[in-house]
Amino acid sequence: MTAVLDIDRVSRVFHNGGERIAVLDGASLAVDAGEMVALKGPSGSGKSTLLLIAGALDRPDDGAVTVAGTRIFPDRHAEPALRALRRRAIGFVFQKANLVPFLTAAENVELARFIDAAPRGEAKARARDLLATLGLGERFDSLPSRLSGGEQQRVAVARALANQPALILADEPTAALDGARGRQVLELLKGATKSGVGVLVVTHDDRALDLFDRVVSIADGKIVAGTERYGG
Repeated sequence: MTAVLDIDRVSRVFHNGGERIAVLDGASLAVDAGEMVALKGPSGSGKSTLLLIAGALDRPDDGAVTVAGTRIFPDRHAEPALRALRRRAIGFVFQKANLVPFLTAAENVELARFIDAAPRGEAKARARDLLATLGLGERFDSLPSRLSGGEQQRVAVARALANQPALILADEPTAALDGARGRQVLELLKGATKSGVGVLVVTHDDRALDLFDRVVSIADGKIVAGTERYGG
């Protein structure tokens, strides 16, 4: 399999006054095309920082990161190049859907295509196809305030898929949902792997680990031994 994400011995240090805090300490992790991986660990273990670096939203102090065949660190890419990579290759799903409140469900998904300069008709068709596939065919014109939490997260998944990314990064996407709705969101992400998308999910939720191909643990800024493999 081809890795869509390769994190190689990445370190990240923050400074708080005179204190040096090593949030990541030589962490290595790869996610293959068509694979869904869970990243678990205690609070403060470095999960979110690793996800930010994987998404080119933060820079490591040491180590290498390659996304969809493009080496982004340690090469000193300018921010415009990183933004272009994020638009082209990476989809993001967060704990909260973070939908634009004055845009409809369809318009929230279209926005991802507009930012990437897609023609309006193409963006609209892509948004409606995705929402229909995710069971929101009757909610195209609904504002976020009229959607349930699970429906909002499904819109967020559609938005993440809009540009046909190679990699989806999800940070606690089920934390605000009950078990059934949380599983539904993870099933949608799992479905994306069938088209070759790699998915990395930071999660504390043990209720749907059977959906993952692998479960990886991080502690004290390191990916620790004992990676668990599931049937997926």
